[in-house]
Amino acid sequence: MAKIGISCFYTNKSSITRDLIYRGIRLNHELRSAGYSVIEVYPHATKTLLFGEKMPPKHSRTSVSYMIAHLTPLVSGMEQYANDLDRNSCDSIINAYTGRLHFNSGTDVLGDPDEGVLVLPKLCS
Repeated sequence: MAKIGISCFYTNKSSITRDLIYRGIRLNHELRSAGYSVIEVYPHATKTLLFGEKMPPKHSRTSVSYMIAHLTPLVSGMEQYANDLDRNSCDSIINAYTGRLHFNSGTDVLGDPDEGVLVLPKLCS
């Protein structure tokens, strides 16, 4: 992702997100075993590709209103819930939107299938 200008969060075995990573691996295995198709998404990368690099920092006061304003045109019916959304809700919506794009062949897949792949909106038209 660095080659396309998107910042990454590098992890290793001593990462603070270790438990979260292993939880994701377990859920992936359980869902695939139950017959579901599973993809991995990265909301920051999706937001960067869809909205550009001029987004407010995710912990800023304007981050949620920025995301609502940019997601509402993409996700029909979302406006009625806008007042109840927080940063995590916006990330969940962007992740679901990426899944919808993927279902409709609107994504590219980055990575090595043996090590893991990441699904992102199409990088070029």
